[in-house]
Amino acid sequence: MKRKTKIFYGLGLLVIMALAVFWAGMFPLMVIDGKIVWYREFSKTMRALERFEATTRAAGGGGDLSGDAIKELRRSTVETIIADHTADRYIRQNFSYDEMSGRARDTVDKAIQSADQNVLPKAVERLYGMTLEEYKEVVLMPPALKEELAKEIEAKHQNFQEIFLSELRNTKVRMFLLPFRWQDGHVVDK
Repeated sequence: MKRKTKIFYGLGLLVIMALAVFWAGMFPLMVIDGKIVWYREFSKTMRALERFEATTRAAGGGGDLSGDAIKELRRSTVETIIADHTADRYIRQNFSYDEMSGRARDTVDKAIQSADQNVLPKAVERLYGMTLEEYKEVVLMPPALKEELAKEIEAKHQNFQEIFLSELRNTKVRMFLLPFRWQDGHVVDK
């Protein structure tokens, strides 16, 4: 094979691989305290929230989401992911993660069991576009884990809000391909 042909095929293969990575969402969107957040994680959460908003607006007779509403949903999703990662890091550094996540999982399981099991999986699929297991992991577990963290901190007679805000302010975040930046514990426009 000629050298130019090899270069052409090599570049073609590189482009195909890059498109495959992009299509699969396997590229970094953020780095939070050294931990990579892949686009796929953000996209899954964002799709669920957009679907929930669209479904509730349609049921209420509202229109489509405006561009500003979608941008705010994205900003809120990014901020939630950062807060979830910050809580996760703080728990791992200061408490027994297995114990705390076990209690959070018990709380989530009790909440799920108290719902109508014939209706809940269908409702979750319709509202969020997720299976019940995905819903538990993506939507219910992070706030349950933060609730357990708050109980632990307040049991030591400390203020959870102050401690968590301090942790958020100290969280190091780098964002890629987003119209936002991290500033003083909040996501703001660039």
